[in-house]
Amino acid sequence: MFNQTLFYLGVSGGLEDFFKSIQTQAYWALGIAALLFIVISISQQSIVGLVLSIVIPLLLAVGITLMAHLQEIGEAITDVIIKFTGTGMIYFPDLLDLFKMMI
Repeated sequence: MFNQTLFYLGVSGGLEDFFKSIQTQAYWALGIAALLFIVISISQQSIVGLVLSIVIPLLLAVGITLMAHLQEIGEAITDVIIKFTGTGMIYFPDLLDLFKMMI
């Protein structure tokens, strides 16, 4: 049990529940805002505005989705750590070696 809770991301409960509760409404708001910006960008003939009006809402939607699933992401990371270490515990020197290997 300790190993499963060791690497959870975010605050258990509150933050995740908040984002789950607003997830659908946030998607609708982002979609409507994106459509408005696309119409404005087309009317102003701005390619940069058009690209930004598509990319920024998509990034925000991905962020909201990730925030709504913090616990599942934390559990997945913990499972990977347990598979590689056997215990779920990562000691600081091992973590440094991992970063050195990635660089």
